[in-house]
Amino acid sequence: MYWLPDAAALVPGDRLIGAPGGNLQVSPQSWLESVHVNRPGLVELLRPLVELSIERVLVSHGEPVLHDGRAALVRAIAAAKTDD
Repeated sequence: MYWLPDAAALVPGDRLIGAPGGNLQVSPQSWLESVHVNRPGLVELLRPLVELSIERVLVSHGEPVLHDGRAALVRAIAAAKTDD
């Protein structure tokens, strides 16, 4: 995961994916099988990122978030907490 402060862009790799309407989703549990974190653990690791001034989230799957990326991240974290 990379933070590009000059571009106000987060590049999350496969940890976040694009969702319709300029939204994000936390990657599904099946994508985390080869790493040492489960989905609830990933949500906790993502939580400190909401302190950043994220405008864009450049995902590797789905549509990128090009405006108000911080709000999209907050929504993705909240949705993942209710999914579990």
